[in-house]
Parts: sequence; C-alpha cells; structure tokens
Amino acid sequence: DKRKDQTIRRPGEFVRIPIERLDELVNLVSELVVNRSTFEQHFGRFIQELDEMSPSLDRLKKVTSNLETEYEVITLGSGKLYAPTEHIHAAYNMPDYTSKSYDFDELQFDRYTQFHQHTRELTESASDIRAIGTQMRELTGDFDSYLNRQQRVTSEVQDKLIRLRMVPLSTIITKLHRTARVTASQQNKRVELMIEGEDVELDKTVLEEMADPLLHIVRNSVDHGIELPELRRALNKNQTGKIYIKSYYEGTQVVLEIGDDGAGLVPEVLRNAAVKDGFVSESDSLKMQNEEIYKLIFLPGFSSATQISEISGRGVGMDIVSNTVNKLKGTITVKSIPSKGVTFTIRLPMTLAITKVLLVKINNEVFAIPIASISQILRLEKGFIENLGDNKVIKIDNNLYPIIFLAEALGLKSVSAISLPVLIVKIGDKHIALVVEEMLESREVVVKTLGSHLKRVHGLTGATLMGDGSVVLIINPSDLIMEAPRIDFQVKPKISKDIRSGVLDVLIVDDSLSVRRIMSNLIKSHGWNPIISKDGVEALELIQRSIKLPDVILLDIEMPRMDGYELASTLRSQGQYRYIPIIMITSRSGKKHRDKAFELGATDYLVKPYQDKELIELIERLTGKISGTTLQ
Repeated sequence: DKRKDQTIRRPGEFVRIPIERLDELVNLVSELVVNRSTFEQHFGRFIQELDEMSPSLDRLKKVTSNLETEYEVITLGSGKLYAPTEHIHAAYNMPDYTSKSYDFDELQFDRYTQFHQHTRELTESASDIRAIGTQMRELTGDFDSYLNRQQRVTSEVQDKLIRLRMVPLSTIITKLHRTARVTASQQNKRVELMIEGEDVELDKTVLEEMADPLLHIVRNSVDHGIELPELRRALNKNQTGKIYIKSYYEGTQVVLEIGDDGAGLVPEVLRNAAVKDGFVSESDSLKMQNEEIYKLIFLPGFSSATQISEISGRGVGMDIVSNTVNKLKGTITVKSIPSKGVTFTIRLPMTLAITKVLLVKINNEVFAIPIASISQILRLEKGFIENLGDNKVIKIDNNLYPIIFLAEALGLKSVSAISLPVLIVKIGDKHIALVVEEMLESREVVVKTLGSHLKRVHGLTGATLMGDGSVVLIINPSDLIMEAPRIDFQVKPKISKDIRSGVLDVLIVDDSLSVRRIMSNLIKSHGWNPIISKDGVEALELIQRSIKLPDVILLDIEMPRMDGYELASTLRSQGQYRYIPIIMITSRSGKKHRDKAFELGATDYLVKPYQDKELIELIERLTGKISGTTLQ
C-alpha cells in the first residue's frame, strides 16, 4: 500500500526528549521576547532624540545665516567690510595693501576678515551635522529593518517551539469513546459519540489537565443526559442518543463544545434542589434567570440527582471542571433546552507562555488586556450612556452592553473626561463595554504567575515584565464579566448533614504520605471527616473552592511550594479564614520555631512524636465537639 509506505518512518527520524527541556527553550524564547521589547524601547528613544536634533540643526543654520548677513550689512555701511584684521598682518608680516596705489576695487577683489572665517566654520559645521544626521537616519532605517527581521525570526522560533508542545485532541479520543461505551453499557443505554475537529491541537499541559474534566462531562451526559431507549422512543427521539464534541480555533483560543440531545437541564428542578440543599433562599431563587440557575451546577456539592451512584448527578464534580478551566485561564459556559439537550462551551488559550495584549493606562498605572477577548474599540461619549434600571449601558448597533469602568473595578481613582476609549470585551457569549482612560499599544508579552500567595486574585490572570523592568498586571476579562450588572442574589453555604450531626471536617496538611495516612485513620476512627493535602498550595486551593470551611487544620511546617508558616500567614491575613483553629504539628521543638508559629497565627503547637489521645483532646477542646457530638 502506497499510503502505508508513506507513513513508515525510520527510527532515526524521531527524538524523544523530556518536556522539561522544551519548557526551558520556551522560557529562553520568552526572555528573548522581553529583551527584544527592551531593545525596541531604547531604539524608540534613539529615534525620538534624532527627530529632536533636526529642528536644532535648522535653528543653527538659520542663526548662522542671519549672523553673517546682518554683520555684512553693518560693516558695509562703515566701509570696513574688507579690511583685514591687524593681528593677522602682524602674525604673518603681511604688507598693508590698502596703502598701495594698485588697490583693487571692493567689487573686484574679495577680502575676508576673521569673522568671515568663523561664520564659514559655523556653516560648515552645520552642514557636517546635517550630513551626520542623514547618515544616522539611514542607519536607523537599517536597524529598523534588522529589528523587524529579528522579530520575524524570534516569532517563528517561538511558534515552532510552541508547536512542539502541541498535541492533537485525537490523543484522548480513545479514552472518550471507552468512557461513553462503558457508561452506556452500565446504564443500558444506546449512545453514539461523535467528535469533530480531532486534529485541533492544544498545549500538552493544557490537554492533560482537561482530559479528566472532558471525561467527566461525557460520563454525566450518558448517565443523566441521555434517556433510556424506551423513553426516547416515547418522545419521538432516536433510540440512540448522540453526544458530540466539537473543537475549533477562535483567534488565539481553542473552543471545545461538548453537548448531547438528551433531557437537558430543567430550571425548576435545579431551583428546587438549590433551595432544598440551602444554596439559595426560596425568594432569591425566584429572581434568578435560567442562565443564573444553570451556573449553580458549578458550585461544590450541588446536585439534582435523586439517588447516589458511582456516576454522580449532573453538577457533582462540575466545580472541579470549572476550577480546572479557570486555572488554565479559560472560560466555561452552559446552554440548555429542556428535553432537547445541553451544551458546555469551553474556551482555552492555545498556550499559556506568551500572549498578545493591549496596554492601557488607568490612573497613571499600566495594565494589559488580552487582545483575544477584545472584539471592538471605540470612543465613549457621555450622550451614548443610557440607564437601564439601576445599571448603565451603552447602545451600539442596536445592541445594549453593560458598562464597566476598569478603574472602579480595580478600586482605583477614575478620571472624568468627555470622551474615553471603550473596549467591547467578549467572553463566550457575553459582552461588556470596558471603559479605560488611555490606550497605549499592543505587543506580545510573557505571562508570569503572581506566585503562590497571589495565585488567584479576582480580576487578574497574571503579570508580565516590560522592557524597562516595570511589572504590568494582566486583566482577566472573564472575572470582569462576572462583575457585570445582574440581579443580585446570595448563594449560601450548603448546610450538610455532617454539620448538623457534629461531624468535624479536619484538614490534614503534610508532605509525608505515611503521616497523612496515619492522621487520616486516626480522624476517621473518631467519626470525623479527614481532608488530605500534600502542601500549602494544595491546601489553600481546597479551602478557597470549598463552600464549607474546615473546622480545624493540622499543619506541618516544612513542605514544598508553600510551607506551614506561609499558609498560616496567608489564612490569617484574610478575614473569612482568620478564626479557623490551626494546630502546628512538626518535629521542630525549638523555641524559635514555636514562637514563629504563634506569631503567624497558630492556635496550638504539637511536637512529633505525639500521643493520639493528646491530639484528639486538643481538637475537641478547640472545636467544642467530642466524637461527633456538640458540647452543650
């Protein structure tokens, strides 16, 4: 077979290398982008100085010409225009030709004074400077050409390196088909999984992170989306349900659409489940639009399932899907038509390393906004602002967009002006009019994280380093859209049965697997619920995405990424976590370590090895609960 022969490659044509080495190359290219930005800034200043030299040169030439002309007019009236200076005669023993009878007429013989020599030198200097300026402009043209060439080469290297990290969606198709097939077999359902755009490529890290969320959505679609064959036949549907995954490029993003033709999401069912489990009050639930009700499925612990099984109800686990998408700087939206099906739309960046942004200025501070989210740029006149209830909107081409002033959203002082730039920002199917004070320029930047302490700051997605060394924060448009005007309702923490029965949630944070296992077994033996975390970063993420806070935290000191001191300091600096009891459990018995722990907010301190009874009694004393019952 000719095609088969074409696909056969020799083993020497491939090289297997660790992805860490590719990451190193991408980081080097990222630094090259920063250095190129620095060169562009210095080159721009050089051109600016060169431009400022031209008017100075023109003034010099004009002054020289005026000086020479005015002097000649003055001396012509005195009759001494051509009289040579006496000191020149003396220096060179020159005879006084003016006393000779063979004098030339003034119009027949030019004589020059020392002043003429100075003015000529000035004129020649001005000409030389102009010639140098001309040569420098030619050089700047060459430099600009070289800079553009270097930029093209850098961009090409960058693109090729990023392409090395890209893998097609087809690499996980087998898992998706197997998940759909196995789940359908367990549920006695008929399901067909259709995938479109399997050649669309994503960064390897992004695809690996999204594999489990995609499998979870497919599993939920089969279990709680697709109806049984008998019911589908009664509803005049094909007995074989269809699940589709469609992927395509949209600007610098990859869009994944996962949907089915099943029962869809029923707003009334979700509303009743939210009220029943204590997520919202009944009065607030009646104010919620369908889109807001659908968003409830992304809350931790929310489920509309009537029975518990290995395959949870639609919504259980969707908080993990949402958190993963947000961590990857993406967005997720859901649309549903009852009895017609549901569609999840996920938008992800093709790469997390380098992105193109628009630099804007707010209150003399520079911020970056990803260009991929900007669909239109215009000027805002006060006359275009309309009031819709308590909200301000702007009307463009018969479309109303809610207005968000970036300065107010970031807590900065805003300036008043008649006309301000407006960016129409699109995230998914949502649009807002984002008002800024000044637009600067667009450029490619290297995205840097905000560090472990500022890993998730609302409204920000990261930072970048400019050529002059300044740090510019990158705005997260999806957070701003979440701030857009809407009906205000409060989502309440779910009141679980465990809380009512006095069962404690104990967060165990330790980098040792054996220690975590021992502590977990001890907590379980007393009827409490252990929550496991291997370091401070993971613990902080668990706390931030949980509706119910842990009743007590057992915290080690020495851990990778974020140690116990850093986690305790971070929690105590935030009001909602300030009063969670923290027990430091460590092998460090020194007074310095103990004092540092209490200084940063530790409630108590235990030294390993400790007695199990001692730890249990300490937890009971700090929480007021004994073996699952509340102390009276």
